[in-house]
Amino acid sequence: MTVKVNPNDGSKNHLYLHVEREELNVACTCGMPNEKLCYHAFIGLHSMCWLTEGFDFQEIYWPGYYNSAKAKKFLEIELGKQRINVSTKPEFGTIYRSVLQFPDDQPPVLTNPTDQMLAIKPGDTAIYAYAVCFATGRFRNRHFPLLLPFYGVTSKDGSKVVSFSRFILPDKLPVKANGDQQNQLDDYSKSLYGIIKPLSIAENHSKKTWEAAKQTIFETWQSILPLLIDYPYNQSYHLYWLKHLRERPMKMFMRDCRYSLERPFLAFDLTYRKEYFNLSVNVIVGSKLIPVTHKPNLFVFDEETHTAFLMNSIQDDELLIWMMDNKNKLTVRIRRLSNP
Repeated sequence: MTVKVNPNDGSKNHLYLHVEREELNVACTCGMPNEKLCYHAFIGLHSMCWLTEGFDFQEIYWPGYYNSAKAKKFLEIELGKQRINVSTKPEFGTIYRSVLQFPDDQPPVLTNPTDQMLAIKPGDTAIYAYAVCFATGRFRNRHFPLLLPFYGVTSKDGSKVVSFSRFILPDKLPVKANGDQQNQLDDYSKSLYGIIKPLSIAENHSKKTWEAAKQTIFETWQSILPLLIDYPYNQSYHLYWLKHLRERPMKMFMRDCRYSLERPFLAFDLTYRKEYFNLSVNVIVGSKLIPVTHKPNLFVFDEETHTAFLMNSIQDDELLIWMMDNKNKLTVRIRRLSNP
């Protein structure tokens, strides 16, 4: 949103406002010297918030509006091995956010710099990678998402996996893996399998047992994700029933998969329809709206970017499952009481 500001000193400037869920980003054509909120921004915001009756910043908050292509129009982003420089292009002023500054001589530094990159293999090479196996819809509760290693072969340019030879179950894991990261992932895979398989076999497991297992599995996945972020050739695998798992993966159910440490949050919409209310939910990651058509336990998947997001909490997961099972639309009818 662009706001023209004409204070009493005769100056003319424009404010650029971007509304997030919990913060307001402001830039001004004056450049905001010394990375402080300028006079024009203060006067403009004061006028909007206190002198203009009924103005609501929610009216200009659009989840899903942000995308990287549009960001490049306004921002200069420089990525280095140990730091990230973010600045606005000169014609759009500077960035102001409370308690956050971008001084020219001291750019923000990553607290844990790393040179680790995805180790892409040469073409037509055998690889050892991992797949998250899950079920959705009415098959969802047949098993929780588990992590299974597999052997495969890369494409000619080494950019993806084109052939999947077999899954590696816990009793066939390598005795000594290549590196600590793979050892840890194999241990987590074995641990998850040990929890999930008995539940998938039991026909009448108690609700208490199921909920306790879900909490443990959720915490285990929290530990797994940081290890998978930089691991190459991750896949997702749609597995309807664990007891029907074949040693050789079915290629049609394998999908490239990326992981993110960002967590989705739920935004509920209650719409008034005269005689009733409609309740629906949106899943938002950052400022992007994620359409959810298939909901496994614990995760949501961005089908556009093939990215898996672990839910923020067990409660959020249960709420979203409940809404999805009701086709993401609950109706609350208004009952009018007649006068006695």
